[in-house]
Amino acid sequence: ETCLPRIVSGLQEFDTYLRYMETEMKDNKLQYLRMGTVQLIHKLKLL
Repeated sequence: ETCLPRIVSGLQEFDTYLRYMETEMKDNKLQYLRMGTVQLIHKLKLL
């Protein structure tokens, strides 16, 4: 439980990086990876 905020924070930073890469590269793979990351962040926050 104590690690959960760190994990969520790290995933949010990763999401920011993916958004940057998505705009720079316009690669569909990054869009799908980002969607999965956002869903994971949401589910972890519900715990």
